[in-house]
Amino acid sequence: MAVISKQVLEELIRNFREKLPQALSIFQEFITSCPPEIIIDPKTINPKVKNLVSPEDGPIFTSAIIGRVDYFITGNRKDFKIARLEKLTGIKILSPKQAVRLFGLV
Repeated sequence: MAVISKQVLEELIRNFREKLPQALSIFQEFITSCPPEIIIDPKTINPKVKNLVSPEDGPIFTSAIIGRVDYFITGNRKDFKIARLEKLTGIKILSPKQAVRLFGLV
């Protein structure tokens, strides 16, 4: 099952509206047909990861911990201390390209 933070879902919708409005209905249909578990934005950042992610990504990665995900997919890997986070949390951090390859989505 897919898990997404409320913040990321809102950002995706905003980006579709602004940058690719013709694809918004396809995205909405996809989300409706395969609804992910939506994790409400945490009020505090997990103290174990606070210094391992950028401040703006802290809530998103904390949502991943709350959601007990196996994989965290981000196009912004530079803001994460990947090796330390993976060792600490057991969550594998992937780029979208790596995820597409891993899950055979090509």
